Amino acid sequence: MRSYRGPAGGWYRHIINHPYAHMTGSGIDHRVLLEPADSSTREAVDDAYRTKYGRSGPAVAMISDAAAATTMRMTPADS
Repeated sequence: MRSYRGPAGGWYRHIINHPYAHMTGSGIDHRVLLEPADSSTREAVDDAYRTKYGRSGPAVAMISDAAAATTMRMTPADS
């Protein structure tokens, strides 16, 4: 997960101070912990964004150095 606006993104600034979030899908709510991802994941995450968005528009923003610097790892939070 990355911030489209890089470090200036509102959700990213919030998550840095409050790393727990709720992800909802298919009617199920999951509490998750968001932590900075290891920089070694950059290439794989960039490739995933290119696969999802192609090579224009959103992909360009999501694979920028600024956005890549905000890559977060999402894991289930302890209940």
